[in-house]
Amino acid sequence: MKKTSFFIAFILSLGLIFTTYEYAMAKITMEQAKEIAVQHAGIQSNQANFIKVEQDVENGIPEYEIEFLCDNKKFDYSINADNGKIASYKHKMMHHNGKMQNHHQSTMAMDNQKAADIALHHANLTHDQVSRLKCYQEMEDGINVYSVKFWKDYTEYEYEIDAQTGEILEFDIEEK
Repeated sequence: MKKTSFFIAFILSLGLIFTTYEYAMAKITMEQAKEIAVQHAGIQSNQANFIKVEQDVENGIPEYEIEFLCDNKKFDYSINADNGKIASYKHKMMHHNGKMQNHHQSTMAMDNQKAADIALHHANLTHDQVSRLKCYQEMEDGINVYSVKFWKDYTEYEYEIDAQTGEILEFDIEEK
């Protein structure tokens, strides 16, 4: 029993050592990661209200998890701590109370094709450049939305588009 307990403690301590090593090996600072995220979002650092900035290890790769608010939008970034490359990001439209915006006016006739076109245009891609394109309509948080998903090479794109206005409520782009 003592050998088993010692072995478990040894393995756990190795995990702590390697995790600490990964943190110490980060080549970019937390401030640099924050600047990469806000520049990508197209805003100035002083406009961002940071709500989460922490370092983590994902699949053995050190990365920074950064979340911030600006102009009724929530931004969520994962940035590789070794090279500063954006691993994934997500933007979400928010109300002041933290819930997604609800639009009551009907200004645009939407269908699956129009929703897919909006998402592809935002991603600067065409139908011919993507695979596994899926689009369906659903109710989410009381809002009628189109969910659009597609792949370009090893990158997955997901969008939520307001079915009444055509506004992109949320998008998530993640390299796999």
